[in-house]
Amino acid sequence: LEQTLAAGEAQVFEYRVPRTGGSALFSLSTSEGAANFRVSAARGFPEDPELTTGRADDVVLLEPLSQVFHSAVKLAKQGALPSFFVRVQASASAPCTFKVVARAEGDAKVLYNGEEASGAVEAHGYDRFRFFIGGGDTRQPLEVGVEVVPLTGQPSVYVACSPNNYPREDRHDWGRRLEGQGSVVFTSESLRFRPGWVYAALTSGERAAFKVRVHWGNTTVSLQDGMEEIGHVMAGDTRPYILALGDNAPRDRPVVIRAEALVGAFTLCVADLPDGRGLAGSSVCRHRALANASSPQAELGLVAMDIAAEEVRRVGRFLLLVGGLHTASDFALRALASAPALLAAEHGLVVDALGPPCCVPGPPGAQLLRRRYLRYTPPEARGASLELRALGPGSLRGAR
Repeated sequence: LEQTLAAGEAQVFEYRVPRTGGSALFSLSTSEGAANFRVSAARGFPEDPELTTGRADDVVLLEPLSQVFHSAVKLAKQGALPSFFVRVQASASAPCTFKVVARAEGDAKVLYNGEEASGAVEAHGYDRFRFFIGGGDTRQPLEVGVEVVPLTGQPSVYVACSPNNYPREDRHDWGRRLEGQGSVVFTSESLRFRPGWVYAALTSGERAAFKVRVHWGNTTVSLQDGMEEIGHVMAGDTRPYILALGDNAPRDRPVVIRAEALVGAFTLCVADLPDGRGLAGSSVCRHRALANASSPQAELGLVAMDIAAEEVRRVGRFLLLVGGLHTASDFALRALASAPALLAAEHGLVVDALGPPCCVPGPPGAQLLRRRYLRYTPPEARGASLELRALGPGSLRGAR
């Protein structure tokens, strides 16, 4: 529960550890104002480093071999578990609202959607968190993100669905070693996802402290004609997109689909969109291709598909599934029915293809060998430049 202190006010809490074989973790978070806290083996908080820690504003981790932990064990009555005292002190300038949490290292703290929590580990230890996503939450595909902000050290994060309550580096569903701030992102479309409790375990080769935040929400995106979508997908996971042509969209020309690998590698599957927007696992690919950003040939970082007009008229609605192949992959995806391709300011270099071998039978027609692009420039801009360069066989001309 949240507590509120007046400016300069202090409040003391007592925590009895459930066991003495593991570390005790104390964390403080404020939603308003500022505060700090200390942990002591004695109720009076004596100024003795063997009994009381220094002031902290986020995390205190007491290992069983630490002086304060050892003192708490000595002061406990025979046969009783040791107690720690936590004193939270508001700043002298303003009141504060805060939460203080005490728990044994390894106990899985429950997180709610959008909630941030603090954690810490000793070298090669694990700190665990858990959150619940029920079957009713996944009627529409969800994107789930576990964000980690290191305060000290370099933690790694590993995530698994129950019954794997203790994910590890060698046994997890999703995970990665972090270089500074980072996240693990997956969707409920993944074949490894199971509704219920999801566990996140953080570890480090050295002592580390960090903040963790989990969030989830609907991830199905409808592609807009000509608009580019920038996305992220983890290895073995799937990001779904819907392409549904409007009533006024032309049915007598191919639909252009382009997906560019910005980082990593992925596959793109184009399937019929089932009634009710079924799960990716039940979809059969009409067309499939791969893009790899690390390929020395730029054109191999692009998926280029032109869906034949006959197929567009017959199906009308498509499900596009982007599947991750590397630890983490970033991509750009767009579909063109009649609108020009919009060149976004944050993505100035665009790889494209005209008349690709997929998926129109026979030689490419004139509609497949011409492309229009649109780029907005602010009124104060003095001009704009466009560079056009052929990456493979064939010749180009333009632009007007």
